[in-house]
Amino acid sequence: MSQHLANQLYGWGNGDEVAKPAAWLVLHRSGRRTAFPAFLRTSMHSRLVILGGVRTLSDSNRTRPQQLTIDIKESKNTQDLNQLLLQQKATVNHIHVSAAWSKFKTMRRGGDRRTRIGLLLVLQELTESQMQNMDGRQVANILHAITKGKAAGTASIKQLVQKLMAKATTVSQSFEPQHVANTVWALATMGVTPDAGLLRAMQVRATAVAGEFNPQNVANTLSALAKMGVTPDAGLLRAMQVRAMALAGEFTPQAVSNTVWALATMGVTPDEELLRAMQVRATSLAGLFDPQNVANTVWALATMGVMPEAGLLRAMQGRATATAGLFNPQDVANTVWAHACFGVPCGKGEQEMFEILATRVLEVSSKMDPKDECQVHQWLLTFDLEPSWDLSSLAQVNVVKQELGERCRRSFVREDPGPSKLQVARSLALISWHVFPNRYRA
Repeated sequence: MSQHLANQLYGWGNGDEVAKPAAWLVLHRSGRRTAFPAFLRTSMHSRLVILGGVRTLSDSNRTRPQQLTIDIKESKNTQDLNQLLLQQKATVNHIHVSAAWSKFKTMRRGGDRRTRIGLLLVLQELTESQMQNMDGRQVANILHAITKGKAAGTASIKQLVQKLMAKATTVSQSFEPQHVANTVWALATMGVTPDAGLLRAMQVRATAVAGEFNPQNVANTLSALAKMGVTPDAGLLRAMQVRAMALAGEFTPQAVSNTVWALATMGVTPDEELLRAMQVRATSLAGLFDPQNVANTVWALATMGVMPEAGLLRAMQGRATATAGLFNPQDVANTVWAHACFGVPCGKGEQEMFEILATRVLEVSSKMDPKDECQVHQWLLTFDLEPSWDLSSLAQVNVVKQELGERCRRSFVREDPGPSKLQVARSLALISWHVFPNRYRA
């Protein structure tokens, strides 16, 4: 170290106000935007080497709350994080606990299972000891981390989730939009239905801050409630639709598909203005839709009894054709079922898509569940009922009918699925035209 630098550091350390700026400039240039040069840093904690009277940073600086938060974020693996939390257990506060959970959810799940279990036990203990000091941010972050980190499988963590839900109810007024969305998303993903008190508290808070929701908050909140089987109260439902309408131009493909899927699952048909906005946005983003986005969007429209606008229908068909090889059983079943509900003439575009999706049906048929098979049956049945749906030129669809037709029919008989609104309307029309056989009459 040069004498000049040592002198500057000595002056800074002893409170020399004149020396401080000079020392900062020297350190800033050599230390990559840190208060100390890189060659004076140790692995995790900054300290100065004693040199010619230069004062060292006291050990107390290493355990300050701010430094501990940084150390948590810089932990490289579960073992490092576990050791850090154990060493600093006496100084950990509620913010550190939240930060530790957030770090945990980003860590790769491989490695030593015992270390992961040990870390979870430490996190649980610290969470319970600090819960009284937590607000909505910490509660939401921890629930989100438990879900993302796939840590909800043990009885002790499930008990912790129950305690966190009770805490969420008491601090619900401190929740910001993302906290509301993350909380209900986490619980829905874990398969946990909150009690009436928490559900009410989350809905009241979401309604109060709805004007601050971003598109992801809207979509995640609605889809989470739909997964729980909960229809929001009228105030929240209206507030979410108003917010979705205001932000429609910012929605991502997933936000569009999740929003319309949630509303359809709840049995809600949106206002015409919002439906139009969602369809316009979906059309403009169609090239970015993944298979689930495509399937959820067309399924939702069919379930709501809404015929897609021509541009959107063509865009979804084109995207389905392009990504068919990535469709899972539910995606492909939902997509063909939706087109059976739409009942559009089977033109060249439909024929091309049906042939490609039929190939995919055959590829994933061994993984289909009875509900998927019901949907495929209704799609195949449409070829017998719609004059424009001609099987003669659809080789792959014929193979599906021959190989899977009877199996899908049996699932349909056993499951007795409810019709979509479009199916009801079309069935009534077909009956009035005497197209249905007598056994299909009401």
